[in-house]
Amino acid sequence: MDNIKKQIEKRIIGMGQGYVFTRKDFQDIAPAGSIGQILSRLVKDGLIRRIGRGVFDYPKTNPVLGGELSPDMSLAAKAIARKFRWSILPFENLAANRLGLSQQVPAKFIYLSNGPTKQTRPYTSVIF
Repeated sequence: MDNIKKQIEKRIIGMGQGYVFTRKDFQDIAPAGSIGQILSRLVKDGLIRRIGRGVFDYPKTNPVLGGELSPDMSLAAKAIARKFRWSILPFENLAANRLGLSQQVPAKFIYLSNGPTKQTRPYTSVIF
């Protein structure tokens, strides 16, 4: 079990601060139950933090402010998309901002996806 924990820690640290992931990102190392227990221990140890149900990150820290920074929502959206094998694309204000067509910072992160929707619109969207 220590060997599995070390492999998971090595991968997390190797991806760098700000890395957002789910249990599914470690399927090649161990079974899902073992990975879940190890991730829970790493949360208790303070190496990673849980930012949502089944979504974790290796937090970036700011030495000047002396604390952890908020997770990057686009990386969280990509991690969730990897978990469910969805394809996602930014939509509305987020897309305009990313393309440089608008300097408006979006209040909602809306993505089009090929996954299930929670809204009744003609397109499928995931809102964060």
